[in-house]
Amino acid sequence: MANYEALEDKLRNATEAKVLILDSGKLQFLYLHQDVLKQDEVFEGYDLVLIPGWVQAEYGHHTGKVEYVASIPIDVIILEEAEDYPAMISYDARRLMELFKLSAPHGEALKFLSLLSRKDLINWDDWINQFYDEGFPMKEAETKTTRKNAGEVSILTLAYLLLSHYPTQIHNIAIATSDFGLIRIRDNMEKNANGPKTNLNISVPANISFMSKDVTMFQAVKRGRLQVEDIPRLRPNDSSSFYLELFEDGTSVPRALKLETTKFVDICRHYHRYIMIY
Repeated sequence: MANYEALEDKLRNATEAKVLILDSGKLQFLYLHQDVLKQDEVFEGYDLVLIPGWVQAEYGHHTGKVEYVASIPIDVIILEEAEDYPAMISYDARRLMELFKLSAPHGEALKFLSLLSRKDLINWDDWINQFYDEGFPMKEAETKTTRKNAGEVSILTLAYLLLSHYPTQIHNIAIATSDFGLIRIRDNMEKNANGPKTNLNISVPANISFMSKDVTMFQAVKRGRLQVEDIPRLRPNDSSSFYLELFEDGTSVPRALKLETTKFVDICRHYHRYIMIY
């Protein structure tokens, strides 16, 4: 079901809107730990939550997650790639295809788009659905069938479409994700977003940030809403992080590495010395 009109109603006359795009991995994390990460605190400060259709496909079979999304205390809009995305780029199929290329620089997805670029997209009404059907490996389980990496591609494409379509209405977009690889893809998209093939006409650097698991926990500790003793339960395994370490002389060092949970606990305990980016 198309929801572009609902998006227009929410954003067309907005000023400095703060938008959160939610992926399935981060939804899983928030759903499992809602006992300590309260919804009203997690989504505080945002005006709108957006969920791409292929992200919804990854959790739609799970009643608990569906109910969690339904109870988010701010507006939530689900946007379908084939029905809602074209409207945000003036139904220019070729420019949208080039944007998908930037967000899916790998494997079968890129191969499919390369073949597609040699066709007349104006007369190919179903190309987006075919892209998702043929460009991403299928993942099957007893209760669902999804496409590997489809949600991540949808999220990044949506973020740049939004900034192009609502250039003065959106203050920033946060991507709630657990996929560290999105940072590299975002950086590549930013370099090419205003190129002749996509011509999004967005301001760079774009205000697209990441609300990773570590960012969520770090901010919760900083605001007094999470105890550091709870972190090992929420973060049982080491994971990739990106943060700034601040020094007393006003300088800082960026660090991107696989961070041990014990070290992350120490960072949260001394949060005034750090800025967590991912």
